[in-house]
Amino acid sequence: MGVGALKRIFDRISPKTPEREMFDTLVKHLDISLKALDTAYEMVSGRCKDPGEAAERANEVLLMEREADELAEDLFVKIIKGSMPPVIVSELQYLVDKTDDIMDHIYFIGMEMSRAYRNGLTQNQLLGQIYSDIGLMMSLAKSGLKKLRELYVKAFRDRETTLKLKAEIDVIEDKIDEVKNQVLNKIYEGGGLKPIEIFHAIQLIRTVDDIADATEDAAHAVVRLCLLYTSDAADE
Repeated sequence: MGVGALKRIFDRISPKTPEREMFDTLVKHLDISLKALDTAYEMVSGRCKDPGEAAERANEVLLMEREADELAEDLFVKIIKGSMPPVIVSELQYLVDKTDDIMDHIYFIGMEMSRAYRNGLTQNQLLGQIYSDIGLMMSLAKSGLKKLRELYVKAFRDRETTLKLKAEIDVIEDKIDEVKNQVLNKIYEGGGLKPIEIFHAIQLIRTVDDIADATEDAAHAVVRLCLLYTSDAADE
């Protein structure tokens, strides 16, 4: 029997620690966010043929946001009921908050794009060029979320990979910042957009940037938690 098969058998019969169960739930939360981000990306990239289809996509994101909220609420209850040092409780609550913030920001994009389709903003070709830049930011944000998901899986299991993933997420956040500044310059210097279109575009840009920031904050929280657990174990 191979090593991989033995590991799978061991994983099935060995009880999971509370922190591992929590991170498994956080992985589920991120899976929902990744799916919702794909749906929001379809809206930004103009794949909805009319306002009705955009409203359907926005409703899909809404339902996913509610599903993710339930997972977050369950995690908060488990944290409160658990017997952990206050500093670890605080970090865990912060981590859940940041993970949930990601989904909240995606939900905003879905709702904002539904309004844009309904009010004809998406018909402006100049705004369509801005949407392309926003789509690039969203693609980068998705790669960051995928790495954060992997980070949640590796937490407490592989310290070297955990630190490596955190560093890679930092780099992605920097790249998103670069694109954000470029597209903001394009908006302010280019002209041709109505005030409501400028406001709409800036709201979307800042929201995708918020997703990247929340992803980075969550990654840093994971590293801090790993250090706290290591320190706690050493004290014992």
